[in-house]
Amino acid sequence: MRAELGERLRCLRTGKNVSRKELALRTRISARYIDALERGDLDVLPGRVFITGFIRSICTELEQSSEEFLELLEGCFPEEDFDELEEGVQAKKGIMPFALAALLLLVLIGGGTFLLGKSGKETEKGGTEEGSLSGQELDNRGAAAEHEVFKEAAVPQDLNLSIYAIERTWLRIQTDDSSSWETTMRVGDEIRLRAGERIVLHIGNAGGILLDLNGKRFGPPGAHGQVVSNFVLTRDNL
Repeated sequence: MRAELGERLRCLRTGKNVSRKELALRTRISARYIDALERGDLDVLPGRVFITGFIRSICTELEQSSEEFLELLEGCFPEEDFDELEEGVQAKKGIMPFALAALLLLVLIGGGTFLLGKSGKETEKGGTEEGSLSGQELDNRGAAAEHEVFKEAAVPQDLNLSIYAIERTWLRIQTDDSSSWETTMRVGDEIRLRAGERIVLHIGNAGGILLDLNGKRFGPPGAHGQVVSNFVLTRDNL
């Protein structure tokens, strides 16, 4: 199925007498990615949502409907539904920190109860001892321990960015220290990104996209037709 998709894309391009280099210039898609598409080597490409955008851009430039190519693409990923998988990962990721904090809190409460019980028994046996803790001291130590537990449980939050195209827009994207890659988004396209520390965007039409970072929505990062370089998103934007 992947080989058939690649061969049809190659035939479409050669039938229009367009070289890979020319198509790369017109679509702003790397010639390396176009070559991988035509070979059916989808594993070297950034991901399914990006492959969809690449195919739409290529078909638009070559004046061909993308419908049949996208149907072939569906057959290349029969084992999973991309949207459902992504939503499932996001849901699990959101639940884990809360579950961890709750578990640690239960351990803390159980440990505090054990200490109180032990202290009471020792007082009964030996009377009032100089080393025994008062109720206030136990409360203070419990509060301090609880603070440390939640401090350790506060795992840094990943950056999850969704980019929505409201106009045709060229992008160069880099997540953390990975290699940057390019794409052209068309109206209605969506790109989802995940990073640990930062996401850097180079935008050809800053008025053509909307951003959603971990549920916090942003308007266009610039004006219609404005070129914005090194647009950096970090946890400071949350």
